[in-house]
Amino acid sequence: MFDMINDILSMLDAGEYPETFGYLSSFDEDDDDLSPYEIASNLIHLDQPDDLPDFLIDFITELYEAEIAEGNAEAMNDLGAQYYDGHRGFEQSFEKAMHYYHLAARTAAGRPRETSATVIITVATAKRIMRRRFTISLWAPLTVT
Repeated sequence: MFDMINDILSMLDAGEYPETFGYLSSFDEDDDDLSPYEIASNLIHLDQPDDLPDFLIDFITELYEAEIAEGNAEAMNDLGAQYYDGHRGFEQSFEKAMHYYHLAARTAAGRPRETSATVIITVATAKRIMRRRFTISLWAPLTVT
């Protein structure tokens, strides 16, 4: 992870993205508890409202996807939100947003009540997208109580 962060720092303009540069510079090789989800969630909120460069969008996406591979429903939901909103340099893609919202809802549905807020928001957003962009047949596989 530290090598990836150094690669990003070498490409990042500290003058244009001072908050992002400062945040990423704060990590060192001994940080063995780096949470990809936490880093991605923090990066998306720094240096607003400017769009982020493509390489940073790719890095944030990789961080979210690392957490998604571990079954993190919040990461699924958050990446879906980035694609739904399409700001900060993320492409707006309702298809990708729906994929991640659907995945988050299915993953969180089997978890304890503490995750129910994420599921409710995810399902509500997914239903809005479905009404706007997709046929009803895509909604059938998702059942959340």
